[in-house]
Amino acid sequence: MRAASPDLLRAVRGELASGRFLDSRYSTRGDRVAVLGPDAARRLGIGGVEWLPAIYVGDHLYLVIGILRDVVRKPELLG
Repeated sequence: MRAASPDLLRAVRGELASGRFLDSRYSTRGDRVAVLGPDAARRLGIGGVEWLPAIYVGDHLYLVIGILRDVVRKPELLG
């Protein structure tokens, strides 16, 4: 798990397979949202975000709002 700002997707030159990336509204409100790498999404059985999947990280529930397709920089984000 990594904390991210809304500018991360642009910084790593990433593209999404499904959903959306963080924006300033999520950050400002402190929403518990997650964007998964494709490997993590596959392991968790999450193929898309249409059905509003959620995951637990420790005791906290996070709404999955996006799934990455690829990144040019920081390939560890794909896991």
